[in-house]
Amino acid sequence: MGRLILSPFGHFSDTETNDGGRNRSVSEEVELVTEANNFSDDGTGGLEEQVQGQEELSTPVTESQSIELTSDNEDTPDTVKEGNEEDSSVPDCDLKDENIVSPSLEQIEESNDECHEDENATVDFGVNEESSPPPQIKAEIDSVGSEILFQKKAAQSGWTSVRWLATAGSRKLLHSGSVFKLTKVRKGLFWTGEEFVPRKIFVFEDPSLILVTRSPNNVKEVQELLDLPGGVKIAPSGNDDMVLKSFVIVESVIDPMACKLRLSSLTTVTSIETSSDSKDETQRPTCFELLSPSENIILSVVLVENDNMKPKTAQEDSTAYLETSLMEAALTKSLSKAHSPVDDTFETDRSWKHQIILGTLHSLVVMGNQKMLEEALKAAIESSADPNGRRVNPRIIDAQDDSGRTALHYACTNRASGAVAMLAQAGANCTIPIWPDNYPSHVCARNLDAKSLATVLSASFPVRPDPNALDATGRTAMYIAALEGKTSSGTVDPVAVEQCLSALEAWGGRLITDDHNQVNFTPLRHPISELAYDWRSEELSPIFSHAQYRFPIGDAAQSHDKRAGMSLGATFHYPVHSAIVSLIMQLRLVKEGSISHKFSKQSMRPDNDLVRTLRILFEHGFESNERLEDIIDEFGGEEELASYTGFSPLQILAVAALEASQMAKGEQVCDNETMQNIVEIIRGSAEFLVQNGARLNLDPPPKTRLTRPSSTLAERSSSAELDSTDTSGDTDDAVLDRSNLKIDSNKVLMQILGGEDVLGAAKKRWSTTKSVEYSRRNILREKSKSSLSDSDAPGGNDEKSCAICWSAFGTIMNRKHTCRISQRYVCDDCSSKRVVSDGKELRVSDGQFLLAKVDAAKMVSQRLEHEREVEHRRQEHARKAFSERQTHLSSSSRASDEDNRDSLFGNIVEKATSLVMGEDEGLADIQSQGLADRLGQTRDALNERGDKLNSLADKTARLESAASDFAKMAKELEKSQGGFW
Repeated sequence: MGRLILSPFGHFSDTETNDGGRNRSVSEEVELVTEANNFSDDGTGGLEEQVQGQEELSTPVTESQSIELTSDNEDTPDTVKEGNEEDSSVPDCDLKDENIVSPSLEQIEESNDECHEDENATVDFGVNEESSPPPQIKAEIDSVGSEILFQKKAAQSGWTSVRWLATAGSRKLLHSGSVFKLTKVRKGLFWTGEEFVPRKIFVFEDPSLILVTRSPNNVKEVQELLDLPGGVKIAPSGNDDMVLKSFVIVESVIDPMACKLRLSSLTTVTSIETSSDSKDETQRPTCFELLSPSENIILSVVLVENDNMKPKTAQEDSTAYLETSLMEAALTKSLSKAHSPVDDTFETDRSWKHQIILGTLHSLVVMGNQKMLEEALKAAIESSADPNGRRVNPRIIDAQDDSGRTALHYACTNRASGAVAMLAQAGANCTIPIWPDNYPSHVCARNLDAKSLATVLSASFPVRPDPNALDATGRTAMYIAALEGKTSSGTVDPVAVEQCLSALEAWGGRLITDDHNQVNFTPLRHPISELAYDWRSEELSPIFSHAQYRFPIGDAAQSHDKRAGMSLGATFHYPVHSAIVSLIMQLRLVKEGSISHKFSKQSMRPDNDLVRTLRILFEHGFESNERLEDIIDEFGGEEELASYTGFSPLQILAVAALEASQMAKGEQVCDNETMQNIVEIIRGSAEFLVQNGARLNLDPPPKTRLTRPSSTLAERSSSAELDSTDTSGDTDDAVLDRSNLKIDSNKVLMQILGGEDVLGAAKKRWSTTKSVEYSRRNILREKSKSSLSDSDAPGGNDEKSCAICWSAFGTIMNRKHTCRISQRYVCDDCSSKRVVSDGKELRVSDGQFLLAKVDAAKMVSQRLEHEREVEHRRQEHARKAFSERQTHLSSSSRASDEDNRDSLFGNIVEKATSLVMGEDEGLADIQSQGLADRLGQTRDALNERGDKLNSLADKTARLESAASDFAKMAKELEKSQGGFW
């Protein structure tokens, strides 16, 4: 029986074991790649759990004894064979019928002590045919094929051979295989080249490690790493090759938590390698890269060899693709598990993965590297079969990660408008949704990224996006921008909202589409009503510019849709009423002990948020006395409005005032500052309503409109609203007596709302202005001789009662009138104002008068702005003309001075210069004589001019003296005459 020398960490074998997939068939490789691509996020990946724990042995072992390690876990997997059972996964060994065992550390120390006594001894830990290695070690040996030793320098990473041995019972290998590492080679004194050297890589799931190993250089290196005495022989003579094959030495220890993976361009065509200047264009596409803080390791699963006959490229080798894909999938799983959140059950954003797995279009977009993205798209276009050479293969550019997102989705999410433009130009599909049906247009709208939104909507390949595509809740991109749009700072920017809405509207976008009701979605509350309920006044104006709030909204007689006859308030789901009902809901939250930000100090100045919201609504034509009749759409939150059927806005505010009064009388549920802010909001809102036409003498709210059946809203609210004469109820349902809500006759209620003086002054301000100039003549309609069509729609026309306050028409009192803008029957109190067009005064409802008043103010403002612009242009023109005139005068003055100088001195300077430069002597004598004559003439002329100037000065002095004498004579004459009289 032969003898095999054991290492402290395993066995020697003179036969190579399975290296992790190098000898599998192509069909097996395809199956492994498919399994690797379907790795689960929890890290199991379909691998069998290994048996945990190992019982250490302390019994000395002699040559005749065997070492048998057993596991504390009796439930050993069936895949692990014990004893002498045959296992096809275990490689054959030259020593037949012999089982190899591993010694304990105590045995190693005991053997080392014996070796010190005999320096020429050979380490022999003994074998026995009946012995078997522990299942954990046996399974690892079957997978790894060699024992792993750590170099001394690996201790910097915290790992040594002793620590590695301590984890033998719990280690779990995920993947292993042979690779080739790109290293620099030395020629002479310098590093002048690169070459690929063979290595092995091991990806462990437990502990989470990636090990890059190499073969030992010699037996001595193994002996030193085993820390054996120098005279000890690790193996008999002639068995060195067996020793070298039985060990691998760790060259690099990589922590997946501090590592990134750059995929190879063989598997990912968009992976652009940047870390090396290698000229090997054949081998480099097969390389992937492990990036860690300490080093960058470039590896390849295959080695491309060239011969004189035909080059063999990795791209043509399916095995190379499969092997590389399998290795990259194992590394991706290891890194993803190390970086994944602790609990990602509800995590939908997987952008963190694209920060550690590099080379895909997703990673380039997430990392924000647009230059590399452009290069990657060019490389992808070159590899695609597009005949025009403009678009990337859809399998590449429209690839989705495990969250269903494409690179375009991440570009839209990150507001990377440049990346969005490049991807769309390269053929990215802009109609792929993200769960739950969020299209790229929805993502851009939510981010208020108008530039990216316009790019997505303008894309035409492969199909043009639908601007009215609905998400899972039936909302369009326009609806999302209006309600949920936020800038990168998390705030709402009305300008950005306006830009997004304009971009969507330009391509046919709408706030709410007809398709919403055809596909059985839950009805949506109109964005204007939603914003009014939340008192988001700044966001209302840009939405109104994209909503049809001007009459004619429609005619019920000419349309089969009941919505055509609705009032403006009913069309937009009663935003004025919603804003005040929201106040009641906030009061009830405070009563329950909650804190409402709407009553904070910041929301009070200069006007409170509710007043600012009401101001925007009245500026767009909503009626201040309209009663809440019905809502066709059963949206979420309508039950809050159901209790106030038949109420006007001021009467709903009166309910809020009563509830606030009850809060003040009862137990203290909030601090004094909050209570004071509540009172200020109620009184400020009441004053604002009255000064915009709200009537204090309006009849108590009826349950139904005259001659009409009970509204569906009132029927749905019958369980929520209770009629009682008791107004002291302290419940959330606000037990009220409708008859007490005639405000002008209820002195207590008048006092709570601000008092008769304040409300009377507000009413007087409303009555001050009787008419206003109207500029939109095309909207005004002539009074029709025939009666207008009636409509059963909420707020619709009715010839027997006012469409606004529901008061019955009479023959003499409360006569029926027609609003010339809305074309609805209104009473005299709801149409007390007029608009002037072409010198004629025309009757309109109070809400349309407020709208006309705002339009007139805008016209005046535009006219003033135009006049300022004209004046500014005139001033600019005058300044420009003055500047040109000054420039002309300055140039003319300089020209005149030059002419005078030339006439005075002639060309003396030029002649003097020529003399100095040394011309012909004869000519110089003649010229010098002429120059002297000219200088003499010039001197005489100057003297003559000086004499004239002196003469002029003398004359001036004499005139001044004469004038002084004349003045003295005049004074003396005046004195003498005065004295005489």
